[in-house]
Amino acid sequence: MRAPRLAAGLLLYLTIYAILATLLAQNDGEFGNINGMYERIVAIQPILQKVALDRPYSAPWFLIPLLFLFLCTISCAIKRTLLAFKRRKIVGKLDDLTSETLQKRGVRLVTSAQTEDGSLPSMDKVAHVLEEEGFSLYTTDDRVIGSRARWALFASPIFHWILVFSFLVVGIGQLTRADISVRVPLNKETPFSVDNTLIENAGLLYRFPENRYQMLVTDLNLGFSEDGIIRTMAPETTLMDSQGRIIRHQLVYPNNTIRAWPLMIHAHDYGLAAFFSFINADGSTVPVTVTMQFVSETRDLTDPITFEMSDSSENPLFQIDFILTPEFENGRMIPIRMSESKGHIKIVDLYSNAIVIDEEIKVGKTVTAVTNDLEVSFDELTYYAQFRVVDDWSVYPLYLSLILSLIAVGVALLTTPMFLVIEQSSDENSLFAYGRIYRPYSYSVDEMYELISRALLRQSRE
Repeated sequence: MRAPRLAAGLLLYLTIYAILATLLAQNDGEFGNINGMYERIVAIQPILQKVALDRPYSAPWFLIPLLFLFLCTISCAIKRTLLAFKRRKIVGKLDDLTSETLQKRGVRLVTSAQTEDGSLPSMDKVAHVLEEEGFSLYTTDDRVIGSRARWALFASPIFHWILVFSFLVVGIGQLTRADISVRVPLNKETPFSVDNTLIENAGLLYRFPENRYQMLVTDLNLGFSEDGIIRTMAPETTLMDSQGRIIRHQLVYPNNTIRAWPLMIHAHDYGLAAFFSFINADGSTVPVTVTMQFVSETRDLTDPITFEMSDSSENPLFQIDFILTPEFENGRMIPIRMSESKGHIKIVDLYSNAIVIDEEIKVGKTVTAVTNDLEVSFDELTYYAQFRVVDDWSVYPLYLSLILSLIAVGVALLTTPMFLVIEQSSDENSLFAYGRIYRPYSYSVDEMYELISRALLRQSRE
């Protein structure tokens, strides 16, 4: 599990897999149908389904290698952490070296013959030189021990543990995130609840933030333009908490989404919202809001809708079919005010299957059932804005882990931890040094010896 080649191979495999998965997920509009690529993908869809590649990121061909890469990263992180702690103890080992071993394994830095006055620099001067070169000192009576960038020994382990953290964030994030669609009628505060939203995709452990937020749209800003770029719409949107306190208030359009951790809210589409009141024989009123999508690019016709009205025990009472009817003049469809709109409503009693209402209804008008025990009022017709909401807490922790990993890998690549011990020979004619360098990418032990030797000779002349 600690083999670098295995980890590199898994990374290469997952990278190629992700590229292919992205291509296979493209639709006709996104692909531009280059050289008939979209038709080719559609043709192989049955094969993709057989090997679970129609759901690429939940397929075993993705999850199993990803799990192995995660285990490899943990194994490597543990190995590098233990190695860093072991190397950190090098100071004690240098102090334990005997004079004979140090002179045998080390080098002669300076001799008395090299100095102008024929005497060796004192150990205090040696310590001073090392401090000037950025070494932290661990002095004893007869030798000086120093280290530089000792803390950088842990840069590589920290980088690998950040990768482990990223894996966990991604995994847990996928289990606890959701993509949600919500339709908000114009000038109507809409609670962020299960009844008012559609959860399009959710992780196994996702918990809906019931009644924690509410949204208000005061203007759709159709045809909004900014810097010469015309947007389809830019709804003026307010996101509030359950107490009505404003969290965000802004126009929402591509590259200007509402970010209120853990939510990210994108404007997606708009349509029409119809408000009805169902008045029972006992005088009780049940308000119902339904939304209708436009069926053409000119946005002059909407889909018919079917919905049910239930009693207090959630038992269905009526099935309602409704469609807006356009206005014609001289055989041509003409625009009308929403307050003058009309539609056809058909209501079926689900107990008797009898049609109790089947007639035209206008905004602001009421129709009565043939049984006289139900009235329906068409209260209002207005626009709604549709939003795509990503409820994902893991986005910002991932950004943070990316920043920290870049810092850690930069430290690991650009720093060179050094350890050095210097001792005077018994005849007091030479200074011997023995050093260790880890990650010597741009610096060698010999260069360190030369650096300290020149500094000592320069110090002796001052």
